[in-house]
Amino acid sequence: MNEYIKNKANELIDEHIKRGLWNTEELLSKISSQLYEIKSERDKIDMITLILEANELRNIKQQSGNFNNDNGATKVKYLEINYFLHQELEEIGVRPSDNFTSEEKER
Repeated sequence: MNEYIKNKANELIDEHIKRGLWNTEELLSKISSQLYEIKSERDKIDMITLILEANELRNIKQQSGNFNNDNGATKVKYLEINYFLHQELEEIGVRPSDNFTSEEKER
């Protein structure tokens, strides 16, 4: 995986997912901008995969009760991000039902 792509994805993950989903519109806008600047489909897929994985892991933690209950508001944010990223994958030609991790994808 390209180090630049990995670093860019991790910046977004650290700023917007690991610290809590406060502003999903800003995150989605930044992801969209990053993807627009990337020409390689492989690099786009890598970035989307990393963000999807981080989003799913954080959602699992949220659902396991490790965080305060907010009546499902945070779950909606995770779903919004998930939906947006799957739409981006569809635009590239990857079926969202092709569930794979970044490790599996590199094989």
